Amino acid sequence: MFIFGAIFGCWDPVATLAAVMSEKSPFTTPTGRKDEADLAKSALAMADSDYLTIYSAYLGWIKTRQEGGYRSEIAYCQKNFLNRTSLLTLEDVKQEVIKLVKAAGFLSSTTANSFEGNRATQNFSFQEIALLKAALTAGLYDNVGKTIYTKSVDITEKLACIVETAQGKAQVHPSSVNRDLQIYGWILYQ
Repeated sequence: MFIFGAIFGCWDPVATLAAVMSEKSPFTTPTGRKDEADLAKSALAMADSDYLTIYSAYLGWIKTRQEGGYRSEIAYCQKNFLNRTSLLTLEDVKQEVIKLVKAAGFLSSTTANSFEGNRATQNFSFQEIALLKAALTAGLYDNVGKTIYTKSVDITEKLACIVETAQGKAQVHPSSVNRDLQIYGWILYQ
């Protein structure tokens, strides 16, 4: 994934996504507020992807932090049910990944920011989303599963998104933005 990120000039988002994979999700679900948390997460959802949804939340946090300061940052985290400490850890891991990959000679100092450098908003073009999905797929190629949907074992839900993998069938996690996905296709999992 790192190599494809460097080749395609989307290293910064790929470094963020690599950090996301090594850390827990920054999204929180406080007791008794699951519906609110799900709604906030859905508002940030991008391209039917948990990884890109976290990246979208991360970009919003970075932007708020740079433009509004500490109080705005805290308000953003509360509004979107994000754990600020998890986001700070994510940023630290990302910076460490960038240092290691630069030290290995895969990146120049200009490559790391070419994709995100012009990013003023969290809106992505179809081509940018496709590029990020391609880099993710290249990095997680052995973790691709076929999606199907079937009746849920949970009586409160009518349908469930099931993933057929090499290891067998699995239901998409209830906290995933894909939990209600009702199409046949492919999904990356970790």
